[in-house]
Amino acid sequence: MTSSNRIPAGSRTLARTIGVAAAATSMALSASGAVADGPVMTVPAAFTEVTTSGGTLLAAWDRVFSSAGTGTLAGHSTVQRYCTPYGSGTTIVGFRMAAGRWHVEHGNAAVMILHSGAGELRRIADVDLPHNRADSIGLWAGAAPAMAPSDCVWTQVVVRNRIDAPLLWTSALQEVAIRDDVGPTVSDAVVRPAGWITGGDVAVDFTTADNGLHRGGVQAQVGSGPIHDLGDVANGRTSATLPLDGIADGQHQLVLTRSGWGWAPRSASAVVMVDRTAPGIPVVATDTTSWTNADRVAFHAAPTADATSGWRLNEFSVDGGGWTDEQPVALSAEGVHRIRARAVDHAGNRSAPSDTALIRIDRTPPLVEDLQVSGVDPAGVRAQFSLSPDAGAPYTGCPISVEIAPAGGRWTEALRLPSSDVSGRVNLSVPVATASGGQNLLRLTVCDAAGNRSQRTVRFHRDTSNAATASEVQRTAADPSSLTLSPIRVKPVPFGARVVIRSVVRRNGRASAAVPVTLSDPAGRTIGSMSSDAAGRVVFRLRATRGGVWTLHANQGGTESARTANLVVRPRVRWVMRPRMGWTALRAGIRPGLKGRIVRVQRRQVGGWVTVASVRTGPAGRVLARRQWSPGRYRLAVPRQSGWSLAPTAAPFRVGS
Repeated sequence: MTSSNRIPAGSRTLARTIGVAAAATSMALSASGAVADGPVMTVPAAFTEVTTSGGTLLAAWDRVFSSAGTGTLAGHSTVQRYCTPYGSGTTIVGFRMAAGRWHVEHGNAAVMILHSGAGELRRIADVDLPHNRADSIGLWAGAAPAMAPSDCVWTQVVVRNRIDAPLLWTSALQEVAIRDDVGPTVSDAVVRPAGWITGGDVAVDFTTADNGLHRGGVQAQVGSGPIHDLGDVANGRTSATLPLDGIADGQHQLVLTRSGWGWAPRSASAVVMVDRTAPGIPVVATDTTSWTNADRVAFHAAPTADATSGWRLNEFSVDGGGWTDEQPVALSAEGVHRIRARAVDHAGNRSAPSDTALIRIDRTPPLVEDLQVSGVDPAGVRAQFSLSPDAGAPYTGCPISVEIAPAGGRWTEALRLPSSDVSGRVNLSVPVATASGGQNLLRLTVCDAAGNRSQRTVRFHRDTSNAATASEVQRTAADPSSLTLSPIRVKPVPFGARVVIRSVVRRNGRASAAVPVTLSDPAGRTIGSMSSDAAGRVVFRLRATRGGVWTLHANQGGTESARTANLVVRPRVRWVMRPRMGWTALRAGIRPGLKGRIVRVQRRQVGGWVTVASVRTGPAGRVLARRQWSPGRYRLAVPRQSGWSLAPTAAPFRVGS
């Protein structure tokens, strides 16, 4: 049972005594501060718990008194208790209190007993307590241990015999010495993402703890970079995100340090591996750089230099398709193939694409048709043939050769045309001096640059009455058939915006209708196809959800043409609530609505934009940043980061005064 009574008028001297003792304690603390450079700290204190037994003896935080003017009964008692409020790992190693009596002494009929968790510390009979004053008692050595460590200390007043008189004792705790037996801890530092980091931030998970006696803070430093003050981090497993601004590529030590009063700093560390530099651009090598009629043509690219994480592999793109590290070691299909390579390092950085290497395969012999001798006269043997346009290698592999032989005789070269890319209907005049009288054979040989060869033979009759004349060559050539796409122009757009990709198909410089055209995304996937209209136009409409190089590809009759457009797509920032001066919140949304994307709050300063906070998006791309805002220019910046093809963007805002 607990109760409280008015202090009798005669106790004013007691109040004055307690006030003097409290003032002396306050002066000592203000003069000494943290008394010792060690794990023991002295702090002012007062009893915080009071219990009674019997009912005729009561207590408050600073006194013990009888419940009535008639006194107390035998066996009744009170307990005033104080326990360390600073949590696990702290113990009481000393205390002092004001004690005295304000009634006539009753010998050993009442006793004051001092206790701790280690047992009884001191027993003082009523007759031995100071009379009409309060003196300092206890176990006290200042900022040094004076007793066995204990979680609690308490004083107990016990009435042994019935006392028929008013009773009043001073029993007021003044000061305790608290020892920190554990100190701060920080451990189990783990860096995210594991492995090499290519972005502008690093996350670290760690475990930390400290008791409530005199909590310090946690600081973090990557390599020789700036020290980041994380403040008084709550006990338990937690995480922090640190910017890597100014941190060079390479391996660095991330050190977490927790300080605590009277303790040497505790630390934990982890290795941070940074590589934000792309590897060198590879060079594609092929078995041959010329036209060929081989069954297969192999290609490869050698490893490139990468000073940090090291080269891992090369990716290849064939004919504008998607990038893959599953390299086809050779190509066998006829046609002109365009191959590019890019290097990938162990951090995932990719180089710029290499220059395009060409593999040109043509196993189709030249198409020679309708070879005939149209006449023989003194001007020579007039021959004609048709040479169809070759969609593959040009007719420059060897000269066009015309040979003549009498029936059953040996072939004699009568005419050799210079190497040239000809097509269409060709007229020749062959010197008759190489032709004997009567029946003869004329053999035409045409080669292309890939090494393919075609031969045609025709019979003719020569009348020897005609004299030989000088040779003359006449030939007609058709214009080459070309297919082109006009350039594509697109502007940077926010995520989700409508984009129009348009071009015009031309053949031999004129708009060409009904030409099949496909549109491929940056991964090489075909997302649409159509044929050009009467004016040669093709128009594709899409939503901007992926940045990178988009490709239009036209193909008709074996003739191909391609155009590319670099579509720049930026994240879209949607404001929910702009912050105000003071401790307020910034709320926004980032599209695409992905969780875990890095968003930086930057402030404009003299040297440029400085990151003041870095957060990650929550579900659906939500952004929440709570901090103390001061007036100035800010922006919400979304950097380029691994895992998406979007370009960086920033949304400015102001915080007014």
